Amino acid sequence: FNLLTTYQVPQLPKLKLGLGVQWQDQTYLDVPEATANGVITQKAGIIEQDAYALVNLMASYELNEHMTLQANGNNLTNEKYLFNFPNQQGFYGAPANYSVAVKFKY
Repeated sequence: FNLLTTYQVPQLPKLKLGLGVQWQDQTYLDVPEATANGVITQKAGIIEQDAYALVNLMASYELNEHMTLQANGNNLTNEKYLFNFPNQQGFYGAPANYSVAVKFKY
């Protein structure tokens, strides 16, 4: 499931805080083994992953009517996880990462 929320601080109306939590239940995938002619003969193995949660934070501050400063932190717990299984391969998701941006609006 995904939970995303933002909160505008009443005492600081130009400040907005955000929280995101993504939770994935246990995942597994049977990996077949094929012969040279493409016939699947047996299971080569299983890709398996326990349940995990990703936590993301955001803070933004409206500098003026045209400019906003925003900072983001993603996967703050630095969870190691597989997020995609194309062709029976698992790809790791991004580790903890951070960004700062200035947004212009006209």
